[in-house]
Amino acid sequence: MGLGKWGIHPIFQFATEKRWPFRDIAELGCVCLIGRMRLKHKLQAVALLLFTITSGNAQLWVGSDNFNSASLDLGKWSYYSGTLPLNLSGNFDKTSTGISFHSNLSTGESWGLIFWKEKLPFNANWSATVQASINPSFATASTSKYVETVMTVAQDLNSFSNYFTQCLHRDTAFDIVPNWATNGGSNTEVMIPTSSSSVVLKMDFDSAAKTISASYADINTPNTFTLNKTFDVSAWSGSGDFYMAIGGYSWDSTISTGLLNMDNFIVIPEPSALSLLAIGLGGLAMMRRRRS
Repeated sequence: MGLGKWGIHPIFQFATEKRWPFRDIAELGCVCLIGRMRLKHKLQAVALLLFTITSGNAQLWVGSDNFNSASLDLGKWSYYSGTLPLNLSGNFDKTSTGISFHSNLSTGESWGLIFWKEKLPFNANWSATVQASINPSFATASTSKYVETVMTVAQDLNSFSNYFTQCLHRDTAFDIVPNWATNGGSNTEVMIPTSSSSVVLKMDFDSAAKTISASYADINTPNTFTLNKTFDVSAWSGSGDFYMAIGGYSWDSTISTGLLNMDNFIVIPEPSALSLLAIGLGGLAMMRRRRS
């Protein structure tokens, strides 16, 4: 069998045909680096590289949305349409600050959810963030009435029997609220007081430990995260890969457009993709020194 792109075996070309944004650099650099190794080490390196590239189908689920388009990008998102017994009276509007959840329901619960179209892998590490804000002028009359911006991971869209959610919560004060359920069990949550009305919500999945870690950062220090819950999903009995959703929730509270907003969603592979990029850049540097 002949050699393919970059003078390598066609199976390697196939494995790298669909790329992450930096895959061209990584592929070329890694090939250059592997080309300088002994045969035994070449075989080990190619096996590791193929595993890193193909694990998790990263080229499908990695992405972002700044919500700057005139309407919701249905190439990236889908509205919730399952059979979950929730009152989906809540809805979204496009605003200059992203997407805004609103609800006219003054009694009971109201949801509005959109799902990232590509499922996130159960066999690869990933990290997802979204900006969430609730206008500080909004408040409810008591702690029994509240609204939330929601970032959630689930395996079953019909029953939500397995889910893990990170929320910015507002009643008479602000809280960060992770809540979860496993295999149809009862909902459990933790309320963590915060003074922030605008935050970055973050979830990190560790495929080896099978845990999701939830953290948050104030919008003014968006790279300084506080870990608030690490949740074991190994007991989930769902189909494997994850659905990621963002949206809004209200309980006994109406909320108008512009008060509850979400913006700048990002999901990336962590940390194997960064390692791949570093290897690729190292290989390119070696090739450049060799030619000079």
